[in-house]
Amino acid sequence: MKLNLFLNHHTIKKYTFFWALIWGPGILALAAQSPSDSILMIRKIALQAVSVEADFQGQIYVITRFNELIKMNDTGGIIRQYSNNYLGTLQLISIHNPFQIVLFYPGFQTLIILDKSLNELQRITMSQLNIPYVTTLGYSPERELWFFDDQLKRFKKVNIYGRHILESNLDNIYQPGRVYKIRAQKNEVKVWCDSSHLITMDLNGNLKDLAIQAGEWIYWKDQITGFFLNQQLVTRNAANYQTVLQSVFPVVSPGMQGLTILEKGYASIDQAGVLYIFRKTPKL
Repeated sequence: MKLNLFLNHHTIKKYTFFWALIWGPGILALAAQSPSDSILMIRKIALQAVSVEADFQGQIYVITRFNELIKMNDTGGIIRQYSNNYLGTLQLISIHNPFQIVLFYPGFQTLIILDKSLNELQRITMSQLNIPYVTTLGYSPERELWFFDDQLKRFKKVNIYGRHILESNLDNIYQPGRVYKIRAQKNEVKVWCDSSHLITMDLNGNLKDLAIQAGEWIYWKDQITGFFLNQQLVTRNAANYQTVLQSVFPVVSPGMQGLTILEKGYASIDQAGVLYIFRKTPKL
């Protein structure tokens, strides 16, 4: 018998910490898909993929081990491809504005902005913006860049021309070690760091929330964040701190190592880089 233990949120001072402790490699979902839904695999594509994400229109973005970006529709049809063979490892920074797809190459400290057809619009080096070496970046709808200054231990925001806007001091609350992802949407910025901490700030760099959650942060839309953990999807609602575990694969798939949420299902990749597309369908 597998033991599942979920600890609810605790309020410490004025900040909210969410703790989740899960035992066992195969979790029984506490709240699975709707009983009226079933999950079917509709496509399997060998791409040598290393990561997968999706925008809010349901388009899928895959990065391959060759640092190629592939844009696909929600059934796996290829729309466009982009490749740069000179700048090394590729990070996908922002995809939710379909007219500005933002890439970052940390090895060469270079930001590239693409249009919806994945044509290059702009290329910017961090030295042009007086940004010190960073492991990743965040890009806001206002064309502002967020980054973590590891030397000064500050989150900073500059505009696309390098003008300093603000910096945030979280010394008395939490000091990040390694920063993996920075995402900016609407009125908030979220930072995934140290493999377990999700920091939420407002656009002025003030802390709104610090959540501690095992797994990999894979999704954020409005008040909902999603994490991929032990082949399960863990979703957390920031409005009421309700957390739900969902089983997302029709069978146990221990080889799955990446997941993204589509409007009508999920896309996932396995250890061999194969892309799988799953569709939620009503049961008859």
